[in-house]
Formats: sequence, C-alpha cells, structure tokens
Amino acid sequence: MQQDSMSQFLFHQEKLAHLTESLNNCPIRYPVVGVLEELNSTVAVLEHLLPSFFDGFTDLYERELKEMKKNHPKKGYNHLEGEARRAVAANLTLEIGFYQHLRQRLARQVKQLP
Repeated sequence: MQQDSMSQFLFHQEKLAHLTESLNNCPIRYPVVGVLEELNSTVAVLEHLLPSFFDGFTDLYERELKEMKKNHPKKGYNHLEGEARRAVAANLTLEIGFYQHLRQRLARQVKQLP
C-alpha cells in the first residue's frame, strides 16, 4: 500500500513539473494558444499578431468554413454528471488549471487588441 502511495506522489510531482515547464515555455514559444470554445477570440488574436498567416481568416471562415462541419454528439452520448464528473475533475486538477490559465491569457490578449 505504501508503494502505491509513493507512486502516486511521484506521478503527481512529475505532472506538476511538466505543467510548470509548460507554463514557463508557453509565452516564450507560442505567441497565441487557441482555445476552441473561444474560437472567435483566438482568430482575432491570430489575425492581429500573425497577419502574414491569418489576415482575412475571419472572412474566409464566415464565408466558406463555418457551416462545413458541425460536430453533433452521437446518439446515447451523455455528459458526465455527479460522482463521475467530480472524480474526473479531481484527477485532472492540474490540467484544468493549465487550461484556465490559457483561457485567461487569451482573454488578456483580446483586451489588448486595438
């Protein structure tokens, strides 16, 4: 039992080290990290910061891509609820924190747009 606890502790420490490295590298190596739920904001920031690649993407997306593919859940698909949702959230605490950090970073970048 003690070996299992030690393994979990070491695994958590390794995940924390990788997350810290990712948090430090993200602003240095990636000028924009997109968030799918914030697609319009992501595209606006990309167009502003990387115009040589993304200039006019909003128009292209609205004109040709927006209706091309819509994801629909499969029949019988249910969102996690109750105890299952809490268990997943408890196991993904670091990952959820990193995701929230990226969403906040994107929101700050949007506020800085002219």
